[in-house]
Amino acid sequence: MIKNKQLFALQVFNALRFGIAVLIAIIFAKVADSESITIYESLVLIGTTFTFFYASAINHTLVPFVESSNDQNRSTAYASAFSLLIVGVILSTMAMIVYAFAISGPEEKSYLIWYTLFILFNIPSLLAENILLVEKRNKSLMFYGVISFGLQLLAIGIPLFNGNLYLGIKLLGLFSFLKLIYTVILIRKFGDLTTNLTQIKSLFKVSSPVMGSLFLANGYLYASTFLIKFNTNPESFNLFRYGSREFPLFMIMANSFSTIQSGLIAKSGNRINEALKEMKQASKRLIHQLFPAAIVLSLTSFYIFRFVFNAELAEAYEIFNILLLILLSRMLFPQSILLAIRKNKSMIYASFIEFVVGIALSLWWINSLGIMGVAWAMVAAHIADKLVLIYFAKKEGFPLSSYFPWKIYLLYAIPLVILVLNQ
Repeated sequence: MIKNKQLFALQVFNALRFGIAVLIAIIFAKVADSESITIYESLVLIGTTFTFFYASAINHTLVPFVESSNDQNRSTAYASAFSLLIVGVILSTMAMIVYAFAISGPEEKSYLIWYTLFILFNIPSLLAENILLVEKRNKSLMFYGVISFGLQLLAIGIPLFNGNLYLGIKLLGLFSFLKLIYTVILIRKFGDLTTNLTQIKSLFKVSSPVMGSLFLANGYLYASTFLIKFNTNPESFNLFRYGSREFPLFMIMANSFSTIQSGLIAKSGNRINEALKEMKQASKRLIHQLFPAAIVLSLTSFYIFRFVFNAELAEAYEIFNILLLILLSRMLFPQSILLAIRKNKSMIYASFIEFVVGIALSLWWINSLGIMGVAWAMVAAHIADKLVLIYFAKKEGFPLSSYFPWKIYLLYAIPLVILVLNQ
């Protein structure tokens, strides 16, 4: 994968994104009180809930959209995406303001107003990373990741050491405004700021199914977290937020692998069976890399959480261990085949099943198992999604055994499940 410089640059950028997020969480655990942690985690939850589906969808579809455009349309594609993000973030911030005055308590409300400014400037600036990616400015993308996420760390971290979270939220807003200016500069450098209404409609048409799929596939995660926020105490909410951070390396490597294999299968043409055999071998190598790491983490997370976080948050390791089992579904790649043969509608069906299973089990198990029940519901929902995709792949003539080394998979999966069940 490193041979593909563009992909490697994206992986480094995403590693920085997740790494800094974890580092900020560690700083909060070390220097902030429980109330500040609850406020910040609530802000992040609210901001991502109102923005994740359209921001991710537009950014995901932008790369193929630009690459398939002619020179004239390519010059205005970035401005079109920017326009859509602006419309989306205006609606999001309006919803966040309504939430602040209708639902939030007095303390959270004052922070949320300033955090809304951060969201207003930050969401459109997400376009910058995709412009650098499309234009193959690989070194610039990695450098931008170091600078932008480094400044984010400083903006929130330094005030925290002085016990001033309020200043940190304000600095995040200032920092996101600088990112927005840089994004506009990139649009002017590589394109044209002129808006093209026809192109905006075309991009929305392409991205809207992805919005729906992302909303279904991830919406229950946010809904479940709000369920915990409003039905448990702040301590349980903090525990869940800290424990439910999926190990970033697994997500980055699995998603990158899926993207690469989808492209290889799509290019294989009549040699698709050979491509599937190669995918099966590559899957085996990935299994040998990631499952041992997950097993080691399940055995050591108790000590890691006690060392990295404070005593109050150390018990979040139990949530973390349960969510290690999401790797069971991440290591299955029927979606790579379905995307390659353009059977995209199956993603919507699978996402719908995932949403229903996730919400239903969260509502059921939170009463008997508490926040652990919500974690188990997330694992079950991910597995349900992949089982549906496996069914659709088989329906197209691609049984699991043709592209996946299930014997090796079970050799690692069974011990991991046993370890988590006996934690």
